[in-house]
Amino acid sequence: MVCKSCGKYIPDDSNECPICGTNSPKEKVVNVKKQSEFKICPECGYKNSYKEFYCKSCNCNLNEKMPTEKNKKFLIPFIIVIVLAVLAVGKIVESVQTHKSYQNDILAVEKHYQTTASSKTTTQQTTTTAYEWKLNTNSTGKDWNSVNDTEKDVWCSNSIAAWRLMGYDIPSGVSVSHMHKTLDYFYQNEDCVDVDLTTASESYAIANGVY
Repeated sequence: MVCKSCGKYIPDDSNECPICGTNSPKEKVVNVKKQSEFKICPECGYKNSYKEFYCKSCNCNLNEKMPTEKNKKFLIPFIIVIVLAVLAVGKIVESVQTHKSYQNDILAVEKHYQTTASSKTTTQQTTTTAYEWKLNTNSTGKDWNSVNDTEKDVWCSNSIAAWRLMGYDIPSGVSVSHMHKTLDYFYQNEDCVDVDLTTASESYAIANGVY
């Protein structure tokens, strides 16, 4: 039975409502049909008889929250939408992080150049004539910007090969395409177009952990 005064479930044989104390059960308390075959515990999910006031599994008060099977069906689409939204946000964040990674590489190259350009030494032997094509150790950003992508890839490939021959381990993040893109961004800066290609390549190697 349900008390008309407070709306709580009470035993069928009660003479008064134990919740609100209504003392006229014949007027205030009426029989109702089962709204659900079970009372599902909101805490542990245990299916209790609809007559139960407390969960037989965890002793939770079933009259405060009483989700039904029908309510659970409505929750499933809502959960799916939330999951899809989280996945979409994850893709956006991943894309932004990738873009920032390239920007960080460019900043690292520029920073290294600014701190080492005035003190170049004989260690600037990253590439040799054996690994040069049209671009050479005297080339600058102006030369880099004037050649096609194939020639840039040849320079990057030869540089990485030279580092290997010199005994350096090449990190997994270092590749022809990655070096190509980083130098492209570096030489887009008007303040860097006069930097020679050897220095820029060495800066890339240091910034990316080659040596």
